[in-house]
Amino acid sequence: MGQSYPMILPWVARKAGVRDDKAEALWMEALSDASDNKGAAPESPEYWEIAVNHLRASLACRGRARDQSMTLRH
Repeated sequence: MGQSYPMILPWVARKAGVRDDKAEALWMEALSDASDNKGAAPESPEYWEIAVNHLRASLACRGRARDQSMTLRH
């Protein structure tokens, strides 16, 4: 993982059953979402809160989708 990613990202990704490269892409989407938010100044606590919340929601969706596809296979 690159230096611009949170150090905990690989661990969080594994817990959600998401590959590291996909987690990196989700993190970049989360940062983009935070940047698009007019109420949060770049690098402010609100900016990071939006980014982390976006990442958590994305990982949760990926985890649910993975669980559903595994259930359908069985």
